[in-house]
Amino acid sequence: IKHRRREMKTYRDLDIWKESMHLAANVYELASKLPEEEKLGLAQEIIQTAVAIPSYIANMAETYNEEDKNFMAMVSGKLARLEAQIEIAKSLGYLNEDNTNNVFKQINLIRSQLSGFNQNLKTDAATN
Repeated sequence: IKHRRREMKTYRDLDIWKESMHLAANVYELASKLPEEEKLGLAQEIIQTAVAIPSYIANMAETYNEEDKNFMAMVSGKLARLEAQIEIAKSLGYLNEDNTNNVFKQINLIRSQLSGFNQNLKTDAATN
C-alpha cells in the first residue's frame, strides 16, 4: 500500500494546502470589508496570518521530520490567531456572522485535516 505522501507530486496536491489557499483568498476578501483606517492595522494582521497557514503547510510537507513538531503547533496557532482576529473585527462591528461563517467553517475543516496530515507525515517519516 502506498502512502498518500509518496503518491503526491508536491504539496500543491494536498487537500489541506488547497483548502488553506481558499481560506487565504477568502480572508483577503473579508479584510477588504474593514474600514480604511484598519488597512494597515487589523486588516494587515488578518491577511498576514491567513497567508502564513498555506506557507507553513507547504514547508511542513517538504521538510517534515519526526523530531520537528513545531510546524503542527505553528499551523494550529495560526488558525487560532486568525479566528481571534476575525472575532475582534466582529466585536468592533466591522464584520458580521453572514460574512464570517464560511471562513470559520474553513478554519474548522483545516483543523480536522491537520490531524490526518500530521498522522500521514509521521507514518512517512517512520517508513523512510
